[in-house]
Amino acid sequence: ILSNEIKNGKASKEVKRMYPLVCADYYIKTEKYSLAIEFLDKALELNKKKKYQTRLKYIQAQIYQKTEKLNKAAKLYLQVVKMNPEYDMAFHAKINMARCFEANAKDSKEIKKELYKMIKDSKNKDYLDEIYFVLAEIALKENKEEKAIDYLKLSAKKSVSNNRQKGISYYTLGEIYYACLLYTSDAADEED
Repeated sequence: ILSNEIKNGKASKEVKRMYPLVCADYYIKTEKYSLAIEFLDKALELNKKKKYQTRLKYIQAQIYQKTEKLNKAAKLYLQVVKMNPEYDMAFHAKINMARCFEANAKDSKEIKKELYKMIKDSKNKDYLDEIYFVLAEIALKENKEEKAIDYLKLSAKKSVSNNRQKGISYYTLGEIYYACLLYTSDAADEED
């Protein structure tokens, strides 16, 4: 009924503006991501304020990242960063952009350079655990397990108030050690 009122021009401007946002939210919650993207595109057309544009692009980037469309996600995260959002959103856009790194697609040198720069920035003191974790993820994608282990240990050590991140870091570290243990025992079995 509401969509008919919008089509017939009977809905208020505010309803027209909010309708695609509500639909996008519904489709995100029901994991129908392609429909959510469509409604977010409509919402971007109707919501011209920078604050809305930034947030909507960030949400789109998250959806693309979740659905493994990493190139699209990285481009949107970059757009978000260039829109100069609040610090927390800019930080997480950079972190998520780094997470979209595909080892076979490009060189990680620039991404790591940006992450090292973030480590040196005193504003990121409380986020060091997340930065080191992303560096570990990149190292794992590049098959550099020893480096990943070092970063995961740093991530856990630097986690002062983020117990969730600390747990994820230790869990990932445990998975690596367990995989190494399995690999070592498989190799020993083959020798027998």
